Amino acid sequence: MRTTTIHVAIAAAIATVATFCAMAAETGNGLGQKTGEPQSGLRYLKVCRANGGGQPVVDAAPPATNGAFRIMSYNVRFGKGMDGVRDYRRTARCILSEGPDYVCVQEIWNWKEFRRLAGYLGMHGTFANSRHFLGNAVFSREKPIKCEAVELPYSKKLGRTLVICEYKDFVVASMHFDLDVNKRKESVRVVQKALEKYSKPVFIAGDWNNFPKSPVLKGLKKFVKVVSPEKNVHTYHLRTMKRKEAVIDYIAIDKTHAKDFSVLRSYEVPDRKTSDHSPIVVELKPAEGCDFISLGATGSDLIATGTPSKARQN
Repeated sequence: MRTTTIHVAIAAAIATVATFCAMAAETGNGLGQKTGEPQSGLRYLKVCRANGGGQPVVDAAPPATNGAFRIMSYNVRFGKGMDGVRDYRRTARCILSEGPDYVCVQEIWNWKEFRRLAGYLGMHGTFANSRHFLGNAVFSREKPIKCEAVELPYSKKLGRTLVICEYKDFVVASMHFDLDVNKRKESVRVVQKALEKYSKPVFIAGDWNNFPKSPVLKGLKKFVKVVSPEKNVHTYHLRTMKRKEAVIDYIAIDKTHAKDFSVLRSYEVPDRKTSDHSPIVVELKPAEGCDFISLGATGSDLIATGTPSKARQN
């Protein structure tokens, strides 16, 4: 009797796993692959997507207007605040308080936590991680046309990724560089190759683990222009509070299209509790006379097609 009970329990467990795997296989990632399958033969790279439409944990701040839009970059430290408490609701509140249209997020533990944060934000999301944790994501009100993920050079078995989402008028990418300087130098070449195929403007953001005057940043600045603040800010504050400046998080645009946008605001969000990094935000607008972009496809007009809160739909 006991043996039969054990066999039944094992069979039920196998059935549950099989059902879960079948559900996962039904969820595409926009790359022509099933969720959880490695991309381009890379053994550890996994990508998954989340569709927007959920109710945000709080109403977002008013969006940008008159064709402007906001991009945020934020290393969320796996939802763990400086008080040691992991709370993705708090993370979502911090993000939504600035009303961003696109959010590049680093250090999400796994796809389950990614989907949880996507639900709290009420946004579309694309997530990738490569070996163990350090997941990387892009969230947006606008649904991306297509997405891809690229594995970056890394050390100590902590995978690093570049997540790229293409939208109607431009591309938004999120990346997290390794702590090893040689791997970061290698990553510059990988990133340049991954982005050069896009003809649309490319905004790239993330935790680049380099100070502004570092050789790695000089390499990146050969093909991108940093539009986020580089002076008198502390984007990373865990072990650098004694420094006057501690900037390792950035938002940039490819140099080819740098003159096509005007920067209206560029700032660090003064939050020292939600993560060991502070969010950075850039508000931009297509430059006057720029005709390559369809005005109204971003910013406040996204309310018609994006995933705003119910309060903002009224």
